[in-house]
Amino acid sequence: MACEMFSSGDFRFALRTDGTAELRRYRGGAEILAVPEEAAGRPVTAIGRRAFFGRTGLRYVLLPPGIASIGEEAFGFCACLTGIDLPAGLTRIGAGAFRGCGSLVRLRLPEGLADLGDEAFADCGSLAELHLPDSLTRVGAGAFTGCAALEDLTVSLEHPVFAVAEGVLFHRREGRLIRCLMTRAGAEYRVPPGTRAIGAQAFRDCAGLRRVILPEGLTEIGEMAFHRSGLMELRLSGSVTRVGPAAFGACGQLKSALLPDSVADLGDRAFRDCAALTELRLPAGLTRLGNGLFSGCASLAGLTLPAGLAVIGAEAFDGCESLAEITLPGGLAEIGEKAFRHCRSLTRLTLPGGIAEVRGNTFDGCAALASVTLPEGLAALENRAFFGCAALTELRLPASLRRIGHEAFAGCAALRELALPGGLTRLEAGAFRDCEGLTALAVPPGITELWTAVFSGCAGLREVRLPEGLTFIGDRAFQGCGSLRRLRLPGSVAGIREDAFLRCPGLTLIAPRGSRAAACCEALGLRWRCADPED
Repeated sequence: MACEMFSSGDFRFALRTDGTAELRRYRGGAEILAVPEEAAGRPVTAIGRRAFFGRTGLRYVLLPPGIASIGEEAFGFCACLTGIDLPAGLTRIGAGAFRGCGSLVRLRLPEGLADLGDEAFADCGSLAELHLPDSLTRVGAGAFTGCAALEDLTVSLEHPVFAVAEGVLFHRREGRLIRCLMTRAGAEYRVPPGTRAIGAQAFRDCAGLRRVILPEGLTEIGEMAFHRSGLMELRLSGSVTRVGPAAFGACGQLKSALLPDSVADLGDRAFRDCAALTELRLPAGLTRLGNGLFSGCASLAGLTLPAGLAVIGAEAFDGCESLAEITLPGGLAEIGEKAFRHCRSLTRLTLPGGIAEVRGNTFDGCAALASVTLPEGLAALENRAFFGCAALTELRLPASLRRIGHEAFAGCAALRELALPGGLTRLEAGAFRDCEGLTALAVPPGITELWTAVFSGCAGLREVRLPEGLTFIGDRAFQGCGSLRRLRLPGSVAGIREDAFLRCPGLTLIAPRGSRAAACCEALGLRWRCADPED
């Protein structure tokens, strides 16, 4: 661990507790650079994290023989770097160490190197050949992702850990397919028998790949394994139990995916942005749909959910613009925020009895949603839960409801009739903003404050009943309620914001004589009169 920092010329070093120095930062502008062997009399043994990051003028680097470790992103995005001499004592290359070095054509990995980190050479678009030494025991996820020119990746026939066959790198003992070179990926690939796992990012960006044939015995598809590949169809073998996060994300040509019942773990974002996906079969025993699972699947029109499904994660169907109908199973207990946001074709939905809250933005932008059935037991509609649901006309709020969040129904212009339940205690800012179709509303007795813009823009609102116990009317609470002619203020109102009734030209407020509400009206110069028995 580094303990003391010092500078020498254009270099910044850290003295380490083992008596060596680590190069932490280079601040010079050299094109050809030799890293010093010593600093302050200490041998330089490590290149630290981001030491040369983004040095776009650097073209060639010579490292001293004592360097044993190159840290994370040490030479990341050195776009003009064409060569580097790696010393014989090097044992570790950290994650992203040479990521984005687009001019790097070839380099020699020394015998003795044991660990090649995640995405170590990612997006080295000019790298054409690379030999992995026999000492190497680990190749991290995505080590060669984006290496569009890499045609020759080799290992010795006697390599104890790795093997290469037809441009595909395998881990011998683990039976794991690590990486298929982008230059070698054809339209169809048959994964060899005996392969037990497809590694993280194994086929990522293999745009020419249209079909993959998976063997029986395969149990796992790793994170981003086929991300942004050209797959058009997917049929997993019956032995697969796990599909990692974003495994098939952004496969823009994928039209059908059949997942066997053996899959118990379907990772977050597994099919995110699969814009052409129309046919999908989910495992019967699946209990959770992960976060962002089908987000951006714009062509997905319908889906049968497993009967035992308990959780729909955040953003699970966000942006599924063609999804017109979906039946939620009775045992569903949780729906994450933004789960159905921008599902613009969804017309009706029934929430099962186990749902206790509709979370933020859950149905935000569902412009065609006309009818929603909410269960008894529902306690909260969170912020923007139904924001912009312009077609919503039918809605019954359950008696159990206690909270309506910020802008929960803002922009629901077709909503005409709504009964607020008597147990409601929280009605937050902008809750019904721009609900132009509402004509009458009774605020329940548990509401003590009307927050900012709560009924702003409700141009059709003609009748509002406010409860005794209401103490405060906030900024723009009734702004633009042009149809409102009379509004009785309870005597409990102690504060009214100056612009609470802005652009209500025909409105007359009615307040009890001598009340604080009357005093507020008088002080603000509002049109008002004293209450009489008929009020």
